[in-house]
Amino acid sequence: MAIERQYSKSPTDNLYNALSLMQRWLPLLKEADKWNVSHVKEMMIHWMRSFKSSAVMPTDVFEI
Repeated sequence: MAIERQYSKSPTDNLYNALSLMQRWLPLLKEADKWNVSHVKEMMIHWMRSFKSSAVMPTDVFEI
């Protein structure tokens, strides 16, 4: 799995990829580390579910 020259179309794609990797690594970790990683994973999922996207698209074009 190569990451080179691949750009995500939205920032949430990176979060979904991180969650996917956490779920794959979770069974391989020690018990103490499993709790920590699962806690972080649950916090990320909670944040993503409560995320509300803005209807206004940010731009760097200004009118004077």
